[in-house]
Parts: sequence; C-alpha cells; structure tokens
Amino acid sequence: MRIGIAALTVFILCLEKAALAEDVTTDGILSDRDFYRLISCGASPGMPCQKAHKRWDADTAKSLTVGLRQVQAGYPPLLDELVLIGLLEAIEEINRVTSNVQLSWVLDGSEPDIDIYLVIPQEGRTIRGTGTRMLDGAKIANAIVVSNRRHGQITEAAIAFSHRLDVSDVNSIALEDLFQALGFIYDIDNPAYLTRSIVYEKDSFLERLGEQDIRALKTKYAY
Repeated sequence: MRIGIAALTVFILCLEKAALAEDVTTDGILSDRDFYRLISCGASPGMPCQKAHKRWDADTAKSLTVGLRQVQAGYPPLLDELVLIGLLEAIEEINRVTSNVQLSWVLDGSEPDIDIYLVIPQEGRTIRGTGTRMLDGAKIANAIVVSNRRHGQITEAAIAFSHRLDVSDVNSIALEDLFQALGFIYDIDNPAYLTRSIVYEKDSFLERLGEQDIRALKTKYAY
C-alpha cells in the first residue's frame, strides 16, 4: 500500500524523536511545582519548558509492564541477575506510591511496555545490535533510558544497562531509570538534592524515591 507524501509527513511529525535524560542546573531546595516542572519538562524556576510534558495514558499506566528484551553475548551473569533484582525492587518502590501507576514484570517472550536491554557497548560506548532505533547508535555510560511519545503520551520506552555498571550502583540506577521511563526526562544538577532525589545527576546511591519524587509522580499521574 502506498502512503501519500502529505500523510507520511503528518505521521513523522506526530511520532516524536526518542527522548534521552538530560540535566538542569539549579541551586537550593525548589518548590514542589518547580521541581516537578524541572524533571518533567526541563524548566528552570520561572522559565518555560525545554520539552513538552509526557506520560503514559491512564489505562496503560495502571497496568504498565516491564520485561527483559535482550541480553547481549558476554554480559556478566552476576550483573544480569543483580539488574533484574534491582528492577523488581524498583517496581515495588514505585507501586507503593500511587495506585494510578502500577508496574509488573513480565516473562520472556512477551511484549512489555518498557523493554530492558543488557548491552555490551562498542567503541565510544556506543550501543549496537538491539534492533531498536531508540537505542542503536546511542552513547551509554552506566545506563540509559529512552522513550517515544505522540501527542504528549508515551508510546514506547526502553532502558539499557551497560556491562560496565558498578554492582554497588545497580539498585539506585534501576530505580532512577524506571522512574524516568514514566516521563521524568530530566536530571537535577543541584547539590541540595544529593540525598533528596533519585534523579540527582552526579551520584547514584539512593534506593528509595525522595519526598519530592513521590509528589512529582502523584502529580503527573493525577488523572
């Protein structure tokens, strides 16, 4: 079937480019509103959004699935196990916050909403061989979360974990990236949030959501 040029153009415009987590620099403790806007759309206090807000639709959010899509050859078996345990704990942590977002782990062979990839980056820390345009060609240090959206709604998401990931950081990074896959696409670069937020940009040791993280999640998914 041929698709007209005009129709194809509309489709491409509707399917927005995959989003990667970025960071915004601020100082001091932010109000709940400013914190929410910063991690959701990249807005510094008093400034406009850098990108549009996005979230999963209400029906999907209440039964959001997470599952292992690929383990690349050579990925350390122990790290594989630790990442999966970390994700299960992250699911439990997010589920306790609000009934409007409920996640579950699904078995291999399914088609989860949030795909998990355990990757061996190539030269320049480049991801190859996942078969998804959201990840292949992207740069990765420890982990990366990407997602697509259409009209403000997330349509697909993926998280990749590098084989270079330090085992001591696994639980924190698993929670951070799963949280960001819900539509919080910006990290906060602000030393006041070192022990206050899972999306603090420069360190990864928290294994629970901070109070403002929780309020931000409830705000985003208050349908």
